[in-house]
Amino acid sequence: MSMAQGPVTAATRQDLRIERVLRFLTDHGVTRQVLMDLGLVVEMTIVAAAAVIAKILYLEFYLREPGNPVWTYLGAGIIGAVLSAAAMRWQRLYDYEYFRTRAGNARRLLVALLAAFLVLGAVGYLVKVSADYSRGWALTWFSVAFALLFLERKIAVSLFGRLLEYGVFKRRLALVGSGDRLADLMSRARNAPGIAIAGIYHFSMDGAGRWKEEGLAALIDRARRERIDEVVIALPLSAEDGIVTAVNRLAQLPVHISVYGGDFAGMHFPRGLRQLGNMKLLVLQSRPLDDWGRIAKSAFDRCGSAVLLLMLAPIFALIALAIRCDSPGPVFFCQRRHGLNHRIINVWKFRTMRVAEDGPEIAQATRNDPRVTRIGSFLRRTSLDELPQLWNVLRGEMSLVGPRPHALVHNEYYGAMIEAYANRHKVKPGMTGWAQVNGYRGNTEDPELMRKRVEYDLEYIERWSLLLDLEVLAKTVIRGFVNARAY
Repeated sequence: MSMAQGPVTAATRQDLRIERVLRFLTDHGVTRQVLMDLGLVVEMTIVAAAAVIAKILYLEFYLREPGNPVWTYLGAGIIGAVLSAAAMRWQRLYDYEYFRTRAGNARRLLVALLAAFLVLGAVGYLVKVSADYSRGWALTWFSVAFALLFLERKIAVSLFGRLLEYGVFKRRLALVGSGDRLADLMSRARNAPGIAIAGIYHFSMDGAGRWKEEGLAALIDRARRERIDEVVIALPLSAEDGIVTAVNRLAQLPVHISVYGGDFAGMHFPRGLRQLGNMKLLVLQSRPLDDWGRIAKSAFDRCGSAVLLLMLAPIFALIALAIRCDSPGPVFFCQRRHGLNHRIINVWKFRTMRVAEDGPEIAQATRNDPRVTRIGSFLRRTSLDELPQLWNVLRGEMSLVGPRPHALVHNEYYGAMIEAYANRHKVKPGMTGWAQVNGYRGNTEDPELMRKRVEYDLEYIERWSLLLDLEVLAKTVIRGFVNARAY
């Protein structure tokens, strides 16, 4: 009995290890689109390398003639790789739905390579360099490239199938709605490959004509605890009030939001419509920082915070010494704040007060506040008290640039006062932000100032790019860290 159980236990452990690795990749932004893009790079490399391999096989081994230098064949290979990538996109060989089911289709791959090589030959003829290259080498290059690509795609499809078995790259959908449209959406979603239903939430009107929001509240609560990629609202397009209500409530979540309107019979596909599996959806919101954007920002934050922590280590030591000499108590102060998707994180700062408030009531500092220490007043005016948050950035809990996090009690207060306040948590909070470099820094006792800060935060989320992050960081440095409204 024990011998029979041994292999099963080992296999189970291996499955758990594989699943943990795959979950880690997914949680860090390695999505299906990222894998498709990586596949594009790999296949371009194969085509370019095949040109050099063909030179060795045909000219050096078969004809025993060295021919032109290797770099000339590599140059031709790079041009051919670019043309091949464009042709394979034309043949939809990087379309996920097609890749998952028919990526080994030799005919489409053959057509794409033929088109690329014909264009390359025409260009070589026009610029009068075709005579410098052997036709035998070109045919060998084509054959090697096709064989390697066909083999690579067979392996990739098999590997991708293994990944899908673990459900890692399945798109987790939460379905919201009522009646026949929700039932139709449920049926289609269950039969759609690469999709998993994360939950079904009923959203309908009561007898008084008001929309019952209990289902939306349950969905928001679950989305803060589990991964949900997209919310699909199954309501008729005529139910405008219901769609607006649902979108306004769900906009605080870092997910795609779409409306399922049936088959959209007779409609053309404008910019706001897209195909997901066997469903046609009207896109209302896209997940911020998706695919490569998420990976790029995470890499930028981690590398930048690591470099800054090393560079600023002497300043950290001097500040720590000054705090210990100025007043009794710890050097650092930790306060709970909301991070991405309202997850609670511990944000670190240099201690600037004689008290450490992190409870249901936190009074914001005022001018000449007796709680603030002498060194603390200097640290707050210069924003140097925020430097320990580089550790939060390195841990992946915060970003260098993003909406500034607030204490939990302040979040609840402003969340009840400002309708779109919770939408700031669709991205990680930042050490500095678009609102701060536009003058909205420091104390937030004035609700109107907070409304303006929220407007800039939401604008940042909509406009995000690495260039915008660099702009915010540059303005933070140029305009200085000193804040007249920081007490």
